[in-house]
Amino acid sequence: MSSEVGAVAVLSDIHGVLPVLEAVLAEPDVTAADRVVVTGDHAAGPQPIEVLDRLRSLGERALLVRGNADRELVSLAGGGDTAIPDPVAPWAGCGPTTSRCSPACRTRPS
Repeated sequence: MSSEVGAVAVLSDIHGVLPVLEAVLAEPDVTAADRVVVTGDHAAGPQPIEVLDRLRSLGERALLVRGNADRELVSLAGGGDTAIPDPVAPWAGCGPTTSRCSPACRTRPS
């Protein structure tokens, strides 16, 4: 990663919504940015895996800063608990292949 950075795009609160992330990443100013800083709450939402895969595809150009919802998902994925009253968070934190999650968590909320 180069120590020189020109233009920086700052994104926030994607909340697992891939179409919105794609639209923002397609904006000319974001496309031209040398660095994309995403300031948290990346995946807690309807498309957590797809959003994380897309952010990962930005490679070294992206700098991801974990937000409160991201910390909750990490806790849930590790078998922890959350106080956030969100029916999507346990499902998003569980992921489809996490064996630690209960069968109820594996069912995507509607």
